[in-house]
Amino acid sequence: MAPKTNTHRFILILSRLIRVSFSLLLLVGAAFLPYTVSAAPLTDTAPLPDLSSFSLSIQNGNGNLLRGVYVDGLFALPIVQQPTYNAAYVSTTDNTVTQFGMASQFGNIGFLAHNYLSGQYFSQLIPGMLIRLIYGDGHIEYFIVTQVYRYQATSPYSLYSDFVDLDTQE
Repeated sequence: MAPKTNTHRFILILSRLIRVSFSLLLLVGAAFLPYTVSAAPLTDTAPLPDLSSFSLSIQNGNGNLLRGVYVDGLFALPIVQQPTYNAAYVSTTDNTVTQFGMASQFGNIGFLAHNYLSGQYFSQLIPGMLIRLIYGDGHIEYFIVTQVYRYQATSPYSLYSDFVDLDTQE
C-alpha cells in the first residue's frame, strides 16, 4: 500500500485532517512541562525490531484498535488507550504512547507521551519521515510527516493553558 500524502497530515504527533486547535495542542508532550528535554540518540538504546516482528508482537485481533506506531530507525512503540473520561491521563510506562481519546471525537489520531519517556522521540520527527500505525488485526496505515509544530504551555500544570508557538513566539 502506498503512503497517503494528499489527505493525511502528520503534525508533531499523528493527526488526521487537523480541524481542532485546543484539543490537538494538548498532544504536545513537552507542553505540560516548563522546560524541554532532548531525546537521546537511538544508538544508545537497543536495536529496533523490524516492522513485521513488531507488528506481530502487538496484535490482539481487534482491527478497530490502534496497537502500535513505528518509524524506521527512530521508534517502535506500543499504544495504550486513554481511560474513558480521563483526558489528562498519559501513561508513565517508558517505550509506550497513549492514544489521545479526545482527538478521536473529531476524526483525528493523536498520541501523548511524557517528554522524559517516549515523548522524547517526538522532537526527532522531521518532514518526509514515514510513520506506520499498526492496528490490532495487523493492518497498517501510512502517514508522512509534512509539518512539525512546536508548542509550550504557558501554565504547564493546567489542562486549560494557553500555548506559545516556539518557532514564532506567538
